[in-house]
Amino acid sequence: MFTGIIQKLGKVRSVSPKMIAVEAGFTDPVVGESIAINGVCLTVKRSAGNIFYFDTMAETRRATNLGKLKANDRVNLERALKIGDSVGGHFVSGHVDEAAKIAKITKQTDLFTAEIKVDRSNLKYLVPKGSVAIDGISLTVLAVTQTGFTVSLIPLTIKETTLGFKKVGALVNIEYDQLVKSTMNLLIDKFRNSSYITTKFLKEKGF
Repeated sequence: MFTGIIQKLGKVRSVSPKMIAVEAGFTDPVVGESIAINGVCLTVKRSAGNIFYFDTMAETRRATNLGKLKANDRVNLERALKIGDSVGGHFVSGHVDEAAKIAKITKQTDLFTAEIKVDRSNLKYLVPKGSVAIDGISLTVLAVTQTGFTVSLIPLTIKETTLGFKKVGALVNIEYDQLVKSTMNLLIDKFRNSSYITTKFLKEKGF
């Protein structure tokens, strides 16, 4: 479990079909520890100094932007949450829901606004003023559009995360808020069963 507060900007040292090596700027992680790379929860396989090696599954490379990484690319890093740590963002599992494209970036004085285009089937998981993780960064949904959502980026986010390097068309990893997903999926499962939708239920809801 993570919080979406990026701790380090790492640099990819090498990429192979089954492994990624990242210069992390950490010195004490141990084998078996979980670290989120661009919001993807990966396990430390081995280390050499401050370079850490992670196995990557074919599905991970296909479903996230990790499959697009190359040597010298920068990545967002966050170590797993420990009991007693401050939760500065929101609870992030490190299980990416989709890789989506940045559709638009607008600069407004010191702030940037980014518009992300997502799969329409995932729009139900977006709530204005709710939380979403983009490349592992905990952000607040500014608005929900017909094709995705927008977020505002403060100067610190631009400076300390990969969103400072991203251009229009770039692929970013999206993880929707676990609480929203759980609630929506529960409601959808209930309403699939027509026995939940009765005349009494409709009257109570104002229909």
